[in-house]
Amino acid sequence: MYKKIERFWCSSYPCAKKMLRIMKLATLILMTTMLHVSAATMAQRLTLKKRNVPMSEIFKEIRKQTGYTVLLAADQLDV
Repeated sequence: MYKKIERFWCSSYPCAKKMLRIMKLATLILMTTMLHVSAATMAQRLTLKKRNVPMSEIFKEIRKQTGYTVLLAADQLDV
């Protein structure tokens, strides 16, 4: 169907092919921008600068800043 419309417009109007390309590009840019904004609003910000502190304190700070609880098995930590 798209090919039929394109054939009709391009035969009737000489600049229609260029206009269709511009419309496709504008749509692509608009969709990309909308997806980027959506992803940016869902992102979490976390600032953490600690040295030589226990992992439990780091997990408490993560929970305080993000609201997420981090679970980790004790055998995965280098005690």
